[in-house]
Amino acid sequence: MCALVDGRDGFDPHSAEAAGVELRQLLWVRCRNIDQALRATDLLLQGGGFGLIALDLSDIPPETVRYVPLNAWFRFRRAVEDTSTVLLLLEQESNAKTCASLVLRLGAGPARWSTTGEARAARLLRHPAACLLDGFEVRAEMLRSRVAIESKPK
Repeated sequence: MCALVDGRDGFDPHSAEAAGVELRQLLWVRCRNIDQALRATDLLLQGGGFGLIALDLSDIPPETVRYVPLNAWFRFRRAVEDTSTVLLLLEQESNAKTCASLVLRLGAGPARWSTTGEARAARLLRHPAACLLDGFEVRAEMLRSRVAIESKPK
């Protein structure tokens, strides 16, 4: 089981299901603000039983997230330290500081759109702006890691 603490109620279950998320295995906690999100995460961590708890603060302005006290991040870290639970914090800036075991910066390049085949026909007939997403580039950069990387046996 996984839990998603949705900091600003921005999760789209229909898109997630279309992307392969097994919604029956997901607890979705819808929050209106950062205080509710932090309290919900704390309760889930203390309750246990989740393989992954994702705290999504990406829709909350960075200047608001910066005011979360450092002791909150330390408390969350201690709650998962000796468990099999993974706590994933999604935010626009790195705010958990030294509490984070792994810090990644993710970015996306511009979308590539295609107007061939069915999209071109739809555009000509009904929707002049219709086109299909042909792809986009995703970049990931590891900024800091305290995670031991296991080597695979040969």
